[in-house]
Amino acid sequence: MKRGIVLGVVLVALAAPPSCAWAIGEFYENRAEGWFWYRLDSSPLELQTQPNQPELSARQVLPISAQTPPLYAAWFRENFPKYKDAAIDNPTPANIAAYLYLQRVMMDKANRFSDNVQQVVVTDPYLDEVTRRPIATFAANEVNRETGRFREEQLRLVARRAGIFFFFLSDCRYCDLQAPVLARLADAYGFEIYPISLDGRPMPNGFFRQFQVDQGQARKLGVVSTPAMFLAQPPDKFIQIAQGAVSMEELVSRILMVAVQAGWLDEKDYQQTRPLTAQATFDGAQLPGGDFPNPEDLVEYLRNAVRSAP
Repeated sequence: MKRGIVLGVVLVALAAPPSCAWAIGEFYENRAEGWFWYRLDSSPLELQTQPNQPELSARQVLPISAQTPPLYAAWFRENFPKYKDAAIDNPTPANIAAYLYLQRVMMDKANRFSDNVQQVVVTDPYLDEVTRRPIATFAANEVNRETGRFREEQLRLVARRAGIFFFFLSDCRYCDLQAPVLARLADAYGFEIYPISLDGRPMPNGFFRQFQVDQGQARKLGVVSTPAMFLAQPPDKFIQIAQGAVSMEELVSRILMVAVQAGWLDEKDYQQTRPLTAQATFDGAQLPGGDFPNPEDLVEYLRNAVRSAP
């Protein structure tokens, strides 16, 4: 039995790296000091470490900045990653608890912030989205119906001023699908559709049998894909709607959008085609030079800016 123990110790000694701070002979000479890595006074032996490897401690002192008040948002932005890294690199109970406690503080602050945001929003018509678009189903449906009626009026107005150039290929499957959508658009709002065949052949689905053969219009307008549709006011006003298949709803939205660009539809009228009950917007508001140290002054300035918007 003793021979086996001695043999095991010899094998460990042969396998031990030269950098080890203790040796087998020293162990036997100083065996009264303790067993393996602890001495009798429970003081840890000094083990050599690899170069450039920081030694971790259970009571690691982090380089915390004192430039901002503790637990403020700026303090968290600067210092919280240090606690997180310490918990990951040296996951002692103390480091993990510190990280989790700080995380809980942030969550509680976020909840308090969210609650106060809701209180401010519901008492300020300029911030409450219900002012712009009701969320109640009965009111939202009424907004949609009213907007739909006005949109139809504006589309008929545009149809009296412009038509739609429709470029297609006889073997284009997406042109086949787009053609009935354009036919419904023409029936609903009175748009004149000008079909132009790029290969000189008709559509196989039977739509738009009366068509023109492309005489260079496609190249001049930059057609690169079919179906291609342009809002047109001959002889020289053409605005692209889409080069690719689009739904009826998307087609209507794009027609109204490009009609504003062409000047065939007033911007104010266009805004009324959108399903919103209030058109107040902060877009375009300008701040004078300097800061607003008093938040009440900043809020009042922005409220006056949106009130005075045309």
